[in-house]
Formats: sequence, structure tokens, C-alpha cells
Amino acid sequence: MNDATRIIPVANRCGWTSAVLNPMSLRFVDLIKGLNEPNVIDIGAGYGVASIPAMEAGANVIVNDIEQKHLDHVVELARAKGLEKQCRLMLLYQICQGFRRLTRYTRRMFCIS
Repeated sequence: MNDATRIIPVANRCGWTSAVLNPMSLRFVDLIKGLNEPNVIDIGAGYGVASIPAMEAGANVIVNDIEQKHLDHVVELARAKGLEKQCRLMLLYQICQGFRRLTRYTRRMFCIS
């Protein structure tokens, strides 16, 4: 796999995400394997590239993203692998109740209409 195939656009068309885990994330997943039911939060989870391996390693994962389509995708993957009990979803909006009150400039930076 070359670098061009490792990067994919995010659903809200505001950026890109990796399709594979980087070495630091791989090491983190390895560390999870040695823990007893660890709790992990994946902030900006995207398509679950890190969330799913963390669940497979035994972690309970809060999957957080600003895009509902990403969360839906992670749920589909988790269900397909029998990991749905280890997955809790959270939209960024649910964490930041004041998010809609951001300035117009900041909203444009985050591609929020």
C-alpha cells in the first residue's frame, strides 16, 4: 500500500484521515492487550481505524466524532465483528453543548453550516 492509498477523505469533506494505523497507534493497541477491560476514548475517530482494533484488543471504546456518518460506519464495523457491546458513540455536539454558538469564522473552520 503506498502513501496515496493510505489517506482517504472524511465524510464531511473537511479533511482527510488515514486508512491504516500509524506505528504509535499500533503500539497503543499492543499495550491495551495487556490490560483488564481498559476504557478508551477515540476523539475524532473518523471511520474507526483506531477504534475497531482497540475493541478487538479488549477495550471498551467511546467513539467520538463530529460527523454522524463516521459513527454509523463504526457501528456497522463493530456489529460485523461482534464488538458492539464494547462500543459507545458520542457526537462532538453532545460533548460541547455550546458548539452552535461559536463564531461564524470558527464554524467555517469546522465546516459547520
